[in-house]
Amino acid sequence: PVATILLCAGLLPGALAGQALEASRSIAADLDHDGELEVITGGRIGPFLSGGGQGGAIQIGDLHGGRVEIIARVTGITVIRDLAIGNHVAHGDFRVFSVGDGWLRAHRYESGSLLEVAALQLASHWTDRIAVLNRKTTSLVVVTEYVIRPDADVGETVVRAFEARAESLQEIWYLTISAHIGDLAFVGKGDRSHLILETGTAEEGGDILVFEISGGSQPILTWSGRMTQGSRCLSIEAT
Repeated sequence: PVATILLCAGLLPGALAGQALEASRSIAADLDHDGELEVITGGRIGPFLSGGGQGGAIQIGDLHGGRVEIIARVTGITVIRDLAIGNHVAHGDFRVFSVGDGWLRAHRYESGSLLEVAALQLASHWTDRIAVLNRKTTSLVVVTEYVIRPDADVGETVVRAFEARAESLQEIWYLTISAHIGDLAFVGKGDRSHLILETGTAEEGGDILVFEISGGSQPILTWSGRMTQGSRCLSIEAT
């Protein structure tokens, strides 16, 4: 597919009217099918606690007169590192997927509340990125699990894919990449799409890996190349 890949760096400050939230990512979707977009933000409330704590939160807000009014919130999650929206095309059933601290979670927005419908513990606690590919009756959810190898200068990332149905998450394939994955995104729709991975080292630069995704089969690497020299961008968007 023809696509534009946007690479960027930096922090995303997410503050919604109500409770201050240090956001990992903000997205928008018409969750209640009223023709107006809601803003969904995930991140941390309050200071970082080195000993852990339940500081993670997901907030949903409506935009009114230049302000965002909070209409739903879920707290009590240890860490939110990234989030994405899944939409089962056949019946417009949205899910808010989040990842962080070794957990993949799915929430459904209903009557002003965010209800957890599925949760799965992953193999690594270093789980920073998530991307979702929408299909007719399911969503393909892909997350990163990063592990630092004790005998090497760099770690490896397992890119793990799950089929998400109404209230379940089932693993269908995984990729092992001998490097850190900064971000990932899907290009295309349906059963024939591409998964874009950003990787590399800070000293050398950033690379892009492109995998073809077909149905539930193992992805096939179709292209790789250097995108930035001497630094990483760590964030990509495909449009």
